[in-house]
Amino acid sequence: MIEPDQILQETVKLEFKKAKNSLPDDIWPTYSAFANTMGGTIILGVEEKPKNKFSITGVENPAKIVDDFWNTVTSAEKVSCNILSDSNVIVYDIRGKTVIIIEVPEADYGQKPILVKTQNRKQMTAYKRLGTADKIATPEQIVYMYANNKTDMDSTVIDGYDIDDLNLSDIRDYKAEVLNITKQDRYREISDEEFLKEIGAFKRKRPFKDYGLTIGGLLFFGKYQSIRDYYPAFQLDYFKKDTNLNPDWQDRISSGDMSYPEMNVYSFYNLALKKMTDNITEAFVLDENARRKPYRSDLTVAIRESLVNMLMHAYYGADVPLKIIETPDYIEFYNPGDMRISREEFIIGGTSKQRNSTVSVLFRKVGIAEKAGSGGPRIFDIVNQYSLKMPDITSTDIDTTIRIWKTNFLSTLENLEEKEQQVIEYIVATGKISKGEALGELQLTEYAYTKAIKSLLSQEIISKRGNNKSTHYVLKTNTEASTFSDQKFLKELEDMLRKKAKR
Repeated sequence: MIEPDQILQETVKLEFKKAKNSLPDDIWPTYSAFANTMGGTIILGVEEKPKNKFSITGVENPAKIVDDFWNTVTSAEKVSCNILSDSNVIVYDIRGKTVIIIEVPEADYGQKPILVKTQNRKQMTAYKRLGTADKIATPEQIVYMYANNKTDMDSTVIDGYDIDDLNLSDIRDYKAEVLNITKQDRYREISDEEFLKEIGAFKRKRPFKDYGLTIGGLLFFGKYQSIRDYYPAFQLDYFKKDTNLNPDWQDRISSGDMSYPEMNVYSFYNLALKKMTDNITEAFVLDENARRKPYRSDLTVAIRESLVNMLMHAYYGADVPLKIIETPDYIEFYNPGDMRISREEFIIGGTSKQRNSTVSVLFRKVGIAEKAGSGGPRIFDIVNQYSLKMPDITSTDIDTTIRIWKTNFLSTLENLEEKEQQVIEYIVATGKISKGEALGELQLTEYAYTKAIKSLLSQEIISKRGNNKSTHYVLKTNTEASTFSDQKFLKELEDMLRKKAKR
């Protein structure tokens, strides 16, 4: 809610409209832009003044304006889809002035694009939010929203493509993997084309009986130029750098290069995974039973899951490449295409909305990927086991980035002073620290403790909880770490209750 003395400023997710006596027509581009981007709030009853200043002026007859809004947003002639319910529209009083607050969520991918008709544009038009402006969606954005509103993007049979468009050596390497897993000798006998039908790379063109190559089959096994004929901007890149700020790379895999003339999704997976995992050094880490943990193989699993997640959920029709950047501290996986589920659902697991089901099935058939919705929890469990920094997840309405850290959390704080290091190590071990614990357990002086706390707060490494005698400090974690911590606590609580119930 807005307060009377609050300094008002529009943002990428906040828009003001005057709406003194009637519903403004320019509310509809904003509704469309918020729904097609990342959601936002429209507040009616705020007027823009000179020098980009805003003041609360209120609306007259709010009941009529709200009725007009609902009549229009539910009209198929004016708005392609209503994504709001009663709870999204609130009439709010601020010192005798009435404003109307409209919360517009981001539309589900199956509802986009949200189109609207205004007095200035008689045809239905889609908008996107850019900064504080509502911009008409570009042709590329329109294509992406229509393509992305399908549940499955890669199972369609495409005309004009056949087995000659595929890399036979990749198909035979894959067949050898299937044979190794299943131990079924019949895979030695069947033709490449029959094998491709069986694994779903070729499908029947129903209601007819003939088969054709699917988009997923082309992406997974295709020759580079054949894939580019269908997706002109298709590009897969891996860069190894000494730092992300350095434009020069130390090692590289790039589709279309002379070294990789026929690279597809399958061959890129094999090459990139080998590059990222060959030089992982085995760490000496013990479990609770004093047995050495398999650090190298576990970290390989986390990297593999991140790589597969990128390849299974990418939007391959984009004009930007899928890209991996590896540095000494982290590996960053970038793919065009939104995540389709929330960060919380990714971390907790059990929910999957696949963009490329054929590619996903092909990975699962050779044990590269497991059940849908299991990758996120596996990544976070491994990171937690070895006290690595929690992964960073950034998902917009058009792309997704997951950064996997290779560094231990405490190793990132090596430049701290001795007392600060003691405080952090105590928090990592116990979850929090108070003045009593610092003075008693760590035997710090009050001066040393206060100085360390002030420094750690200024560096935004810790945050304060509670007041007076209950004051304590915890690590300032990212959203992903907080979500994982909450889920871990609930799982431990559930296990404890189950044990009690069995007694």
